[in-house]
Amino acid sequence: MEAAAASTASKLGLPPGFRFVPTDEEVVVHYLLRRIQNQPLPVGDILDDDPLSAPPWLLLAKHGRKGDAFFFAEGQAMKGKGSRQKRSCAGGGTWEGQGQRKAAKGREGEKLRVRVDGEEIEWRKYALNFQGEVIKGSTGWVMHEYSITAPPELAASPVRVYRIRFSGHGKNAQKRKRNEIDWASDEEEE
Repeated sequence: MEAAAASTASKLGLPPGFRFVPTDEEVVVHYLLRRIQNQPLPVGDILDDDPLSAPPWLLLAKHGRKGDAFFFAEGQAMKGKGSRQKRSCAGGGTWEGQGQRKAAKGREGEKLRVRVDGEEIEWRKYALNFQGEVIKGSTGWVMHEYSITAPPELAASPVRVYRIRFSGHGKNAQKRKRNEIDWASDEEEE
């Protein structure tokens, strides 16, 4: 989160070297849940922007980031209704799931749950890869979508937290990286 994160940290009075690296549970409890409940958020570095508004490298560049950022946004149903989520990006490309969307479960098969003020909250972390239109296959960009799945009154909220990062892995990661550099330099010349 480079220089932009460092300047944000200094503006907030945080010490040099501060990095925003919350655990999955911290993202859910301290940011997503509080946002849904309209509670004040702790100091953090989650941006408000739609992860589908641009390909990931352009979205991060818009906010002065290079390879990693968190975003608050509302999930968008396909065709405006139903539970299937829209995953295509403005400017081309699609976020595709890395597997079946199943009930929220941890590595040992247990449900992802956390207790907050005596209430049990269930949540889901869904992993997606960015697939380009021109270059087929994974581009090395990964997005994790955090959502609350229970209780029903919280699960009804469309608010999500998205973490987008460049993993450097994927069938076409190096080709995509070169193209992104070319696109970024073209935009700077305009």
